[in-house]
This record gives sequence, C-alpha cells and structure tokens, in this order.
Amino acid sequence: MFEIKELFELGFHYGHRKWRSNPKMNEFIFCEKWGISIIDLSKTVPLFEKALNAIYDCVRKGGKVLFVGTKHQAKDQIAKTASECHQFYVNKRWLGGTITNNFSTIQLPLNKLTKMEKNEESGYINKFTKKERLDFSKKKDKLLGLLQGIRNLHGNPNMLVVVDPKREDIAVKEARLHNIPVIALADTDTPEPSMIKYIVPGNDEGVKVIDFFLARCQEAINQALLDLKEEQESNQKKKEAKEEAKKEAAEEVKKESSENIESSSKEN
Repeated sequence: MFEIKELFELGFHYGHRKWRSNPKMNEFIFCEKWGISIIDLSKTVPLFEKALNAIYDCVRKGGKVLFVGTKHQAKDQIAKTASECHQFYVNKRWLGGTITNNFSTIQLPLNKLTKMEKNEESGYINKFTKKERLDFSKKKDKLLGLLQGIRNLHGNPNMLVVVDPKREDIAVKEARLHNIPVIALADTDTPEPSMIKYIVPGNDEGVKVIDFFLARCQEAINQALLDLKEEQESNQKKKEAKEEAKKEAAEEVKKESSENIESSSKEN
C-alpha cells in the first residue's frame, strides 16, 4: 500500500520537541534528534494499514464516518475529503455534546437553521430592517459553518477520523463514551493514546502529511462504497432471478394443471 520511505519523504516522522512530547507516546518514538522526537515509522505503517482496514470494514457494512479536524492546516482538506467520499465532517468547532447530547446540541440548532432558510426563501426577511437582515445573515452563516458538515448525519456516526486528537480531545472523549471507534493521526503530544482505538503515529502539523493521511482514508472509503454498491446490485440481480424462476415455475405448474384438466375432459 505504501512504504516507510514514502512516509519519511513526507515528513511523517517529525514529532514535537522533547519537552512537549507525552511519555505515554514513548512506545512510538524511535529516537530524539536536536531535541525533537522522531516517530518510529516501522510502527506507523502497520498501524496505518490496520486503521484503513477498519474504516473500509465500517463503510462496507453501511456505517457513517465523521471527519474531525479544526486546525487551520487541516480544516479545508477535512471538508473536501468528507464531501468527496460522501461522509460527514466538523472543521470549524466541535460543539460539546455533538455525540453525547445530539438532540439539544445538533438537532435544535439544525431546526433553527432550517427555519431561517425557509424564511429567506419565502421572502419573509424582506420585512426586516437593513440591520435586522444583516444580523439574520450573520447568524445563519455562523450556524451553517458549524453544522454544514453534519446536517444530514441524522444520529451518531459509526466511526471518527481525527486529525490532532489533542486539539479534538472532547470529540475523542465523547466517542469513547459511546464506544465509537476513533482513527487518529496522532503526534507525540497526544495526551491519552489509549483512548484511540486506531492510532496512526505521525506529524499532525505538516500539511503534506495531513493530506496524505486523509487521501488514504478517502481511498478506503470510496473502495468500500464501490464494493458495497456492487454487492447490493449483485443481490438485487439474484433476487430478481429468484423471483423470475418462481414466476416461471408457477406458470409451468399452471400450464400442467390446464393440460391435465383438458386431458381429463377428453377422456370423459
């Protein structure tokens, strides 16, 4: 799938300075150079492959994936990746309670956003003053920015893909409470690596590294969606063939019955 050399060239191995690194991440550190922790890519590769297999299996079973990344290096790519593989994302700010209290945190603001959009479409806001229309627009844009990536999620996701679990610690904790597996690109400053089911040790500050990580996740999801579609089409064809066989069998029985009745009539 990919080799250590490829990850090395992207800068996957650069961790944080020693004083910023968490001792709980020591098992993923190869050495220290010029005061910087160097991540052991020989451990990253199998863990990354394991994470990709997990995301494939999740989507293959019809699961929903939520991408989470709000740091400036990741937020644009997070939205792009999730959109291109028909999944969901949070790239502005994680709203506390998105998973643990979905109704009040997400559903109520979504209802408000939907109502605001209907008021805009109907022309109702034309009755507002210029200042009121400006305030209305600001509030709607703020809600849209926070909820655009999850407005069609309808409930909790089946898996989280996180860039920088230290920054997104609330999202990781909420997922853990609901037994939702987390895949995370985790640097050496990750506070609680044990909370991440599929940890991918790597430089979560580098744009190229983040892009590569998300691209591989996208590939796994797209492949799973393709395989799922082919399976559904195959099952549908089998179902149609079975129904057609039943129909033909019924017609054959009906034909034989008619012939038997006709034969009996002639004998009489």
